[in-house]
Amino acid sequence: MQHIEINKEPIELFKFLKFSGLLASGGEAKVAIENSEILVNGEVETQKDILWRHRYVQWRNNKCESSLTSPTIAHVLQLFHKVLVHILHQNIKPNTKSNNSNR
Repeated sequence: MQHIEINKEPIELFKFLKFSGLLASGGEAKVAIENSEILVNGEVETQKDILWRHRYVQWRNNKCESSLTSPTIAHVLQLFHKVLVHILHQNIKPNTKSNNSNR
């Protein structure tokens, strides 16, 4: 059984299937989910957007297990950067007034 570490949860099931190599593409994974071909912990899974750690995922005879990795400094810095950029974009508003308004 293949062991796949994820660094965030929940993760979309179709993305996990693609990332793990069980299926070649996200589109192929979505079709397999819609056709009830994917088992999560031994049960058919029809939701595309839910997968938590410590789950056993199976497609046909191929199996893998998901687990959550501890965040690294790089992950923490990347998240901090995204939050900071979001805050800055929220606080910076373009100046729509013309400088000619005082004339």
